[in-house]
Amino acid sequence: MATWSVTELRTGIKAASGSAPKEADAMREAMHYAMQYAQDGPVRFVVRQGRKTLLKGELPETVRV
Repeated sequence: MATWSVTELRTGIKAASGSAPKEADAMREAMHYAMQYAQDGPVRFVVRQGRKTLLKGELPETVRV
């Protein structure tokens, strides 16, 4: 089981989080929500499996088209 979270960088508030049975599913969900919330401002995303961090990063504010 892998868990993921997306946090707004400006406020430090967790915007979204969840879990998935497979690592790839958790990464896909984390990136999806990070891209959605990045439309409102910069975000940080993290994917973990137990205490091991599998993926982490930041997205700047994106321009809406």
